[in-house]
Amino acid sequence: MRDAAAMPVKNEILQDIPVCAVVLYARADMSEQALLMYARARLGVQSPDRVVIIDEIPRNDKGKLIRDALMKHIVVNLGITS
Repeated sequence: MRDAAAMPVKNEILQDIPVCAVVLYARADMSEQALLMYARARLGVQSPDRVVIIDEIPRNDKGKLIRDALMKHIVVNLGITS
């Protein structure tokens, strides 16, 4: 894993759902399901409910997470409609 960020995604029924966005190294061959199982084995109930693999975590010049841009990536990857 090259980079990762976790965010809550709003859900009308379940409140917030923890989602982790992950950027893999170029030669890494890992599925979202495998990453989720890895997280659950190590974090238990504190693990994310979903994992999405994206090309790049949006960050500003200082390296801080750009939350709005990341949320757009997550929504697109999960197929959530507003």
